[in-house]
Amino acid sequence: MLIVTSFPMKLKIAPLLFLLITAFTVYSQPKNPSADSLFHLISIANKDDSNKVKLLLEYSKCFFPVTLDSSMKIYEKSLAISGKLNYGFGITKSLNGIAACYLYQDEYTKAILFYRKALARAVKDKNADLEAIVSMNLGACYADLGFTDSCEKYSKMAVNVSKYLPDKTRYANALDNLGLVYYNSGNYLKSIEYLIEAKNIYEASHKTYELASTYNRIGLIYQAIGNYTETIISYRMALKINKSVNNTTLETAILQNIGLFYVDSRRQFDSARIFLSMALHKAEQYKNEDSRLACLINLGGLECEEKNFKKALSYYEVASKSPLIAFSERQNANLMVNLGYIYLNLGYLSKAREFTEKGIKLAQEHKFATYERDGYRTMADIEAKMNNYKAAFEYFVRYDDLQETLGNENVKQKVAEAIFQNTLKQKENENILLEKNNEIKRQTIRIQWFYIGVTGLIILMGLIMLLITIRYYRRQRSMNQILDQKNQELNELNLTKDKFFSIIAHDLRGSFNVFLGLTELMTEETESLTHDEIRKYSLLLRNSAVNVFSLLENLLEWAKMQQGLITLNREEAQLNVFVDESIEIILEPAKIKNIEVILDIPEDITVNADKNMLQTVFRNIVSNAVKYTPRGGKITVLAKVADSGNVEISIKDTGIGMSRKIVDDLFRLDVQTNRRGTENEPSSGLGLLLCKDFIEKHGGRIWVESEEGKGSAFYFTIGR
Repeated sequence: MLIVTSFPMKLKIAPLLFLLITAFTVYSQPKNPSADSLFHLISIANKDDSNKVKLLLEYSKCFFPVTLDSSMKIYEKSLAISGKLNYGFGITKSLNGIAACYLYQDEYTKAILFYRKALARAVKDKNADLEAIVSMNLGACYADLGFTDSCEKYSKMAVNVSKYLPDKTRYANALDNLGLVYYNSGNYLKSIEYLIEAKNIYEASHKTYELASTYNRIGLIYQAIGNYTETIISYRMALKINKSVNNTTLETAILQNIGLFYVDSRRQFDSARIFLSMALHKAEQYKNEDSRLACLINLGGLECEEKNFKKALSYYEVASKSPLIAFSERQNANLMVNLGYIYLNLGYLSKAREFTEKGIKLAQEHKFATYERDGYRTMADIEAKMNNYKAAFEYFVRYDDLQETLGNENVKQKVAEAIFQNTLKQKENENILLEKNNEIKRQTIRIQWFYIGVTGLIILMGLIMLLITIRYYRRQRSMNQILDQKNQELNELNLTKDKFFSIIAHDLRGSFNVFLGLTELMTEETESLTHDEIRKYSLLLRNSAVNVFSLLENLLEWAKMQQGLITLNREEAQLNVFVDESIEIILEPAKIKNIEVILDIPEDITVNADKNMLQTVFRNIVSNAVKYTPRGGKITVLAKVADSGNVEISIKDTGIGMSRKIVDDLFRLDVQTNRRGTENEPSSGLGLLLCKDFIEKHGGRIWVESEEGKGSAFYFTIGR
């Protein structure tokens, strides 16, 4: 009977815990840099200033919530420094952090007191962003206490404050939390209304993590109203969206909710066990102790549902050793009572009594009436099994009385909340009076400093005007120098391009002279030429035309590159297949010169590149290798994955090689490096310039190693 109370109760606690975690971490950043590096930066800080406060606030997160004492001390230190500086941002965040530490220790009175102080400071500084954050945290704290009116009040305050912030994400956060408040109070219509509005903002702002979180909460609502098809669709959508950000805490929460869905709504315990186990594995893998503790308790509850008490015991025993259990008296009381229930069903009556009594004691000390009631019922069964019928009857009477009392819990909560609010109000009035006295002293000091400040301001304005005048003249001189430099660079570029186009014109003229001479010869001597001579001249004409076309094609590609008309269109390709296709057209000239072309490229190497550009690179370099390699030579194309992760490709030949000077000038626009091939094949040198531009556009580099008479080796790199 106990498990029927405690396990479904866990279904309700999980979203509330998620609310608290969300609210506290709304403004928290990843714990980076590490604790050691942060400690070093704090220790070398020469003075107490706002930067040191920010370092302390980051450092405290390295300990929260596992080592709350350390976290609390750091927050108190940052609060002390911020108070001396009257640094509002640091004061608010330090107070908020101290409140969170008390909250994790179930010291709700202190937690709410510090949250209220933080809220008052944020309002005073007119910092709407921090005001929204603290309001959400305060609402979450009241939610954990069960004070639904106050929870709703502060959650609405967060919505109203954040509505006009430039960052719409904060407004969506507040809507999200208010939606969960209404979910916990059973007002599903309002809950879904706020969550859908938050979801739309997250979608428009491309906030992937927040969108996945909201889908998870929408799934909770569908589950509560019995729409199980939409429930599982929402959870799956949350998992799918979360894949892009890979937030393991959220993934663990979603997996737990799916597991609890299969228990609560479908009674499919095997499916539930799969998802809860996956959630536990994730929590352990990424050392998320909050999620791990929840998973262990939920898995224990699942095993109790199936009467697998030994298996349930193993989960609860591991949960009892969690470092966080000591900071949550509520979880501890729940765990003790549940262990008592399990030992009762296993027949270990002494242990059952021991753990149940511990749970009842904790529940009484902290007023956890639900656990106290469940403990009395278990104790009644224990005493009955030990034939202590009088004691059993007394425990059952206590159980029955508390059960009746809990039926009127709403009335009790209202009274308790009024008393609680009155106590806090008295403390706030004391703080306000002290603050007013301090304000009077500060006002007197401000008046004294006002006159000093006005005089200093006049002097400062004069200095600023002088500095502005000096800076203007310096900037003007600097701009003139830059302009002169740009003009010089432009003149040099124009001279270089003029020289380059003269080289191109020379090459084009030479190729066309050959072409025109051959056509004139064939026109005038057609009748006297033999068939072999006509064939020979036709072949020369074709080669001349091919060379002219190749030169024009390279020139066109280079011109388009210089004008930025060529865009990079990357796609993945298997390198060995790609090289085969690229140099297929060059194999015929190589065969004519009896040159062996060897391709040594592993099949598993792929590149991510623009195919057209890369084909141009391979054709130009391999074509040059054929030109400058004598008959009977060899060309080898190799590829490997370099240490950098890029693919390194080399094209080596046994040709005539190059001098050191040619190698140095090979990729220069203003120097003519073209030479005739071994069989008088023409070359412009433009192809290699084009190759260099294409390779660099891919983020790679190209270089050459060569020695006269010993061949050349061209190397370039391409990303994978």
